[in-house]
Amino acid sequence: PSKTVMSASRPSSSASSSGGKAADVPAIQWAVRDEANVRFLRRNVNRGTGAPDEQSDHYPSSEDSYVKYSSSGRYLATIEGSVVVLRDTEALENVVARCDASVANGIAEPHAKSEHSCRGNDVMFVDFSPDGNFLVTWQKPAKVRRQEKNVNPTTDSNQHNLLVWNCYTGEVVLSLYEKEMTLRQWPCLKWSDDNRICARVVTNQIQFFDGMNPGAGVQKRLHVRDVLSFELAPNTSKHCKYVHRRGQKDEEKSDVPACKVACFVPAKKSQPASVRVFEYPQIGERDHTAMMSFFKADEAQLRWNSDASAVLIQSTTDHDSSNKSYYGETGLHLLFADNSFSCTVPFGTNKGPVHDAQWHPNGRQFIVLQGIQPAQALLFKSQQCTAVFQFGRTAANNIKWSPHGRFVCLCGFGSLQGEMHFWDINKKKKIGMARDRDGAKSFEWAPDGRTFTTAVLRPWRRVDNGYKIFTYAGEKIAEKKIEKLFQVLYRPALRGVYPNRPQSPRLTDKRLAEQREQVKAAAQPKAYVPPHLRNKQKSGTGKSSTPSLQERLRLERQSSGPKFIKQGPVAVNNGVVTHGGVAADDQQQQQPKLTKQQLKNKKRAERRRRAKEEREAEKAAAEAAAAAEKQAAIEAQQAKIASMSDEQKRARMIKKLRKKIAQADKLVELAAGGQQLDAAQQAKVDSAAELRADLEELLDQQSN
Repeated sequence: PSKTVMSASRPSSSASSSGGKAADVPAIQWAVRDEANVRFLRRNVNRGTGAPDEQSDHYPSSEDSYVKYSSSGRYLATIEGSVVVLRDTEALENVVARCDASVANGIAEPHAKSEHSCRGNDVMFVDFSPDGNFLVTWQKPAKVRRQEKNVNPTTDSNQHNLLVWNCYTGEVVLSLYEKEMTLRQWPCLKWSDDNRICARVVTNQIQFFDGMNPGAGVQKRLHVRDVLSFELAPNTSKHCKYVHRRGQKDEEKSDVPACKVACFVPAKKSQPASVRVFEYPQIGERDHTAMMSFFKADEAQLRWNSDASAVLIQSTTDHDSSNKSYYGETGLHLLFADNSFSCTVPFGTNKGPVHDAQWHPNGRQFIVLQGIQPAQALLFKSQQCTAVFQFGRTAANNIKWSPHGRFVCLCGFGSLQGEMHFWDINKKKKIGMARDRDGAKSFEWAPDGRTFTTAVLRPWRRVDNGYKIFTYAGEKIAEKKIEKLFQVLYRPALRGVYPNRPQSPRLTDKRLAEQREQVKAAAQPKAYVPPHLRNKQKSGTGKSSTPSLQERLRLERQSSGPKFIKQGPVAVNNGVVTHGGVAADDQQQQQPKLTKQQLKNKKRAERRRRAKEEREAEKAAAEAAAAAEKQAAIEAQQAKIASMSDEQKRARMIKKLRKKIAQADKLVELAAGGQQLDAAQQAKVDSAAELRADLEELLDQQSN
């Protein structure tokens, strides 16, 4: 088999710098699949952004086929029914391997050895390892025969439907069983960036394989109860370190690199959901380096930043406990891998779901789209989770960073109208906007970060199929209508292949203003005015004092435009971050103008509040005076008793005892008359004898 490597995967020294010439970079290749062919187009970067694309090659396909580039851009896999064909992207006529399912299942005779017949059946999903050496396929499980119902599919290799192929030899090196699979769960077998390890999640555990030799079987297991999903952190040379195993000599170095793993456990009954971070190969159940717990999370998307120092957790639930949303509840959390900081991302008083959250390629910032549409877009620093810039409100639900991170597109597709807002993130400046109302399903940046492509695909839409190409400033430079379009995708390129070029100066402010006016005019059609009011409005008569809905929306957009956010003190309480900083013009928004009636009501409420406070103060003062008088009487009585002589005190005690004895005798007479005494009265009657004894003793002391 051919081992040709595409030239785009080998960055040249001059192209890797930001000032590299366009002549030093390779052409951009991208594939367009329609009902009959897969056509490959090339865009010569040397000829500028607006240069027309040239068709370089094509081969026939069908509506049921599917194409997929490897992450390095080295291979192209094509699914054609039960056949998976690997092609060299530099020489598309060169078939590297052909994986035929019918041969593996004994339906047809084997092909020649040069065609590398492999096993596969009803292939639904396909993926590559990062270096392109291995191909992963998944097909529907075979129907179990009656006599095979007692066979365990996880141990029976004939039932395995998750296959790993060697792209050089075309052989199956690993076969596993995976009963169900969805596009959201794929790929279920994930590699680290350096291809050293690969892993998959099964019931209550994560299995780790040797990424360079998957056929060696499971190397380690991470046992986590009820684990649902996981993500391997990027393992770049900046933070990749080799771990010394326990009992290993200092001069010996382990060949297993450290790789961080974040795993998610959903909420269950009264138990909260949790995300734990482990560092492979130390993956004991209690060896996690960081952990965060939160409620309202049935599923979660884990997104590592580029330097593997932090992970964003976008959680979702199927049911909204407050019954405010049909689509459930969402949340966004930030967890640092060293457990130095964790919090729920704060949005202040802005309520609503989290539509998207994406890291900047540098790993130090991230953008969040949150709130009821039009959503609020905020730029956060990962350090202390601080909001630093507000893009304003826009009808967007997706964030697309350019490969270099210089430009970002905030776009709204799906249920929205296809607005695209392009920003230069270095200057914090909006450089253009565009709109694609056809309902694009696919939208992505070109590998050089200079153009943005949208495509309307089948089977999501059966009309208006085609693709459009826009510049990083929102200018439409190409459009192609295709009756039946199924896929549009670019060949990936490794970092450094295309230079990070700044914005071209040719897009002047005047041209940008004209472009904005055109988009605004197309987006906001004029309201219908009855004939009898048209002349009045032109002359200025008949104008209502109440602003129209269009005017109110315009004022709202102006008040929620882009602004820098002042930084204030940061407080963390139970994982919730609150910032003292406010937007530059939020103080003015916090003090809106009041009408005359509102001012009158405000003054009346203020008078009532002051009167109530005065009444409460008077009542408190009266109670304090009464308590002081009572305390003074008690103290005077105590002083009077302290100043008496012994004879006076004895006479006073004799008087008290005679009074109590008289009360007891009166109660005895009442009881003799038939009246029933209560417990307190009966206690006085019972104590009469003791009182008389005390009285006689005091009288004897007085007589002596």
